[in-house]
Amino acid sequence: MDIKLNKVMFVEDDPATSFYNRKIIARSEITDKIISFVNGVSAARYIKTFTDDPSALPDLIFLDINMPGMDGWGFLDEVSSYGDIVLQRLTVFMLSSSEEPEDIDRIDEYPFVRGYIRKPLRQDDIYSSVKGMIN
Repeated sequence: MDIKLNKVMFVEDDPATSFYNRKIIARSEITDKIISFVNGVSAARYIKTFTDDPSALPDLIFLDINMPGMDGWGFLDEVSSYGDIVLQRLTVFMLSSSEEPEDIDRIDEYPFVRGYIRKPLRQDDIYSSVKGMIN
């Protein structure tokens, strides 16, 4: 794939899954900068630091749903309060092992969430996600 993203972010509490995700993104060669957070609180704080400079936000965020403390839904609710300038720049894909239909349906409440990907993340998922960003 010829597209190069500035920054990809993962919000994932499981260390093994996080390690795997970083490896598969590195193998895809869509970015040279991968950042990870283990919970929604630290990830939301990071996003908030760019409310005055949305161009520095991650180009793509893969977000786990089930995490201790602030889960993926809490993260989405929090960043929704950061204003339209931030929300117009965010591209989020839920990355989860949840099989709950209400989780999949709930993503429609957040216009900046572009889709739902079942774990584990695969190379095809990455390419489909990036392709969807440019179409």
